Amino acid sequence: MADYVYHITASVGSGEYAGNSLLTPQLQANPGGFYARRPLADRLWELPMPTTIVFGTNDWMMHPAVPALVAGTPLLRLAMVEGAGHHLYLDNPGDFRDVVGRSLQRGDA
Repeated sequence: MADYVYHITASVGSGEYAGNSLLTPQLQANPGGFYARRPLADRLWELPMPTTIVFGTNDWMMHPAVPALVAGTPLLRLAMVEGAGHHLYLDNPGDFRDVVGRSLQRGDA
């Protein structure tokens, strides 16, 4: 752990800069959370194929507008992985696998 902390502190930043260029803090809607600076919401309707969007039920990136957005776009589906945060494949691998499997069987991207 000491080596890890040393190297992330002593090294030149990279992920920090990328995160800052892609995300913006949200203090009112999601205290301590971040949302995309250029959200996909305005472009999702352009997708030519069925697509499943997957979030964990405790995902800090889940914007409150996502369910309505997905409901209003015919080729989109929203799937939630129970008890998972942002790393749903680690937090609940069984349910994540099932969600991905069902999406692939339906032909979703």
